[in-house]
Amino acid sequence: MVHLPYSPERVEKIKTVAGRRWHIQEKHWTVPHDDKAVERLLQLFSGEQVLVAPGLGPPQRSSSQPEVSAAAAEDIQAWLKVLRSAVR
Repeated sequence: MVHLPYSPERVEKIKTVAGRRWHIQEKHWTVPHDDKAVERLLQLFSGEQVLVAPGLGPPQRSSSQPEVSAAAAEDIQAWLKVLRSAVR
């Protein structure tokens, strides 16, 4: 799931991610659950804060990407599980 403050520039950027989907009722984007999509998001939004669930994306962390606590990681994983089941 991807939440972004609205701007036309951000919308155009996320539209370049292969497999992205806008959920009109929930007002959020989703991208495929793979490293390539996560790497693309990190590239597109470099210089902005991007939080990535543990286990997704490249293993190295840039200095602009904050560490996620174990409790926060569990919350993220729980939300991802809920979202995946809702999308199916």
